[in-house]
Amino acid sequence: MLANSPRWEPACSPPAQHPKESSTTEVSTIVELNVGDQVFTTTTDALRKVPGSRLAEMLSSPASACKDAEGHFFIDHPSTFFHPILDYLHSGQVPKQHLPEVCREAQIYAIQPLVKLLEDMPQIFGKQVSQKQFLLQMPSYSKNLELLLRLARAEAVRRRASQVVVCVVSSEEQATWCADPIYYLASKKISVVKFGPCKLGCDRKDLRQCLEIDIKAWGYQVSYDTYNDVSFKQLYPHLYQQYFCYKLRTPSVCSPSRGGDPPMGCLLWVLGAHEIKKYHQKKK
Repeated sequence: MLANSPRWEPACSPPAQHPKESSTTEVSTIVELNVGDQVFTTTTDALRKVPGSRLAEMLSSPASACKDAEGHFFIDHPSTFFHPILDYLHSGQVPKQHLPEVCREAQIYAIQPLVKLLEDMPQIFGKQVSQKQFLLQMPSYSKNLELLLRLARAEAVRRRASQVVVCVVSSEEQATWCADPIYYLASKKISVVKFGPCKLGCDRKDLRQCLEIDIKAWGYQVSYDTYNDVSFKQLYPHLYQQYFCYKLRTPSVCSPSRGGDPPMGCLLWVLGAHEIKKYHQKKK
């Protein structure tokens, strides 16, 4: 899986006035963290609970840590699953929901005891084994996922919405069939990311699960549906495609209470063509 680490900023200029942190005292004090524009209140003891973690390292050199305008420690990463991380640091409480997502967060913050506890749970262990085996057969998965995220964000910045086509092929033959459609889509300035060919064939379900887990780790809500482009079908009637439409909502832009289609400012990614096959029309 791709490790999507939050950006740990270099030294930032501190605000004009803020409480002075003491790096020498061992007395636990109240500290406020700004994680993805959401402020959390915790203690220095909790953040230091796991030596060597990103949070403990942040406290070890507060002068060089990045802070927001109010003087809070600032972490540029979604806060969606930060509450379970704090609960574990405060009381040792192990989460019971969203285990894969919390495990990913624990990996990002280098909280290894929690990672080990979660990875040993049946809900994660079996799934991780199968997904790791699948990803071993998928060359450049991490690189392609990174490209997918980058393209979608670039599209969203320009147009306040984005479309990225993902073509998944299981053989060199299918890759050849995809060449013309990919060229056509690129000529229409539609971004395309190709996964495969795979070593032992591709299972679109496994790929979809891997993509969903990794995309959710960035704080997006993911759903998929079939997608059809009429003009594309007319241009390439000899090709068959399956599309999956992912509607991703960013917590900072989209209101989670709104239903239906994503409002302007949300990312709309079109992930598709898990397999493209030639077919022959029946002769009359």
